[in-house]
Amino acid sequence: MAEIQGILEFADADVFMEYHDWSLLDYSSKLDEQEFAIRETARSFEIDLDGKRITYQFASEEEQLVLDTAVEGWTAEALVLWLDRQVRQMDIHQSELLK
Repeated sequence: MAEIQGILEFADADVFMEYHDWSLLDYSSKLDEQEFAIRETARSFEIDLDGKRITYQFASEEEQLVLDTAVEGWTAEALVLWLDRQVRQMDIHQSELLK
């Protein structure tokens, strides 16, 4: 819920963005260890996001994909533009996503 002009309203994205000046750029993209942590052991790792934990085991050699390959013609800027097209949201301005 969000309080708008003294009245509680359901806080859907349209209502929230219309009455509140919110920007993605006001929030750090970095999370501290209490918000996000990865603990790695010899054969597994645990991801902790706000106290909710998931543990994964490493895949065997046969199960692993080889992703450490050079991609010809791609730059960091090209990747950012591609990601922008994939995750575009109406309530977040494109200039914020690109930064």
